[in-house]
Amino acid sequence: MQSHEIEIKTSENTHVLLFDIESNLLDAIYDPEYNIYWIISDYKLFDGHLMPTYIAGVKDGVTFSWIRYKSFVFNLKFDKNKFDPDH
Repeated sequence: MQSHEIEIKTSENTHVLLFDIESNLLDAIYDPEYNIYWIISDYKLFDGHLMPTYIAGVKDGVTFSWIRYKSFVFNLKFDKNKFDPDH
């Protein structure tokens, strides 16, 4: 896999985003502080949005967590007063 690497540095952290050269989709996020890769894959369309449906955490070549998404909800409606302390 060939990737474009984009390094993001904040005052506290550094992360590296890896984008697939052919598809331009995000393939992984690398956290050098903990030597962890979050592998992102299996993109599918949901309401016109291309979303990854599988994310795996990998450290030292060992998968330690994974999650598969089956659905997404966009622009969920909520009661604006829910966050009003006077209500």
